[in-house]
Amino acid sequence: MLGFGVQLRVFMLFVDVVRGVNERNYKAVSRHIRELLEIEEPQWDRSIALPRRDMKGLFLERKSQTGRKADKLTYDLFIKEMET
Repeated sequence: MLGFGVQLRVFMLFVDVVRGVNERNYKAVSRHIRELLEIEEPQWDRSIALPRRDMKGLFLERKSQTGRKADKLTYDLFIKEMET
């Protein structure tokens, strides 16, 4: 799904966050990670009349949950679920 270089950069950003990036920089770090992953920012006030968000972003939201169902979910399976 993602190239190794992108995965490495995302991981290094995560390490920086864990090391103690101060609170005001969280938004900048989150924005940069979204740019690297090429996903749009989720908006809480998004109209349901708009087309779906990008599939990669929706998939990552589902994978962020914990449990067996999320662990078993693959991108291909997610795409099939969204098409039905």
